[in-house]
Amino acid sequence: MKRLLLTMFAACAVAMAQPECSLQTLRGTYAVSYSGIVTAPAGSAFVTILGVISVDPSRSPFISGGITFAGFGPTPMFVPASGTVQVNADCTGTIRLGNPATGETEVDQFMYDQHSQSLQATVIKIALGNVAALGTWKKISPVPGIATWQAPPQ
Repeated sequence: MKRLLLTMFAACAVAMAQPECSLQTLRGTYAVSYSGIVTAPAGSAFVTILGVISVDPSRSPFISGGITFAGFGPTPMFVPASGTVQVNADCTGTIRLGNPATGETEVDQFMYDQHSQSLQATVIKIALGNVAALGTWKKISPVPGIATWQAPPQ
């Protein structure tokens, strides 16, 4: 009987230690930042991205928000973002972001940490060219759309 109880306890402990993620796990508003190198036909540049993105599984697209992109050109530029996210039960997944105005897209792979409520992402495809960039999405609210990032006034 002791052996059976110990086996059941160990199985429960292992099951509890396994992350279980879904779109609902990612639901919320995130402060987003990326930095890295982009190599394009126009040359190479160190780029930074800062913005606010919401994930809302009840809407289409799941992802909406805006970012400021700096590194190419003389001034930073605001870029609206929308897209989709696919998340696996092990808290890994793929983000597809697009600029609705230009149709340019970006694909990221990520790992989500439920404890810190943050997502670590790497850009694997971007319309501008080749990229090596690492990003962090930190959940600032479990409510989507609680904050926004907009173009600065001209």
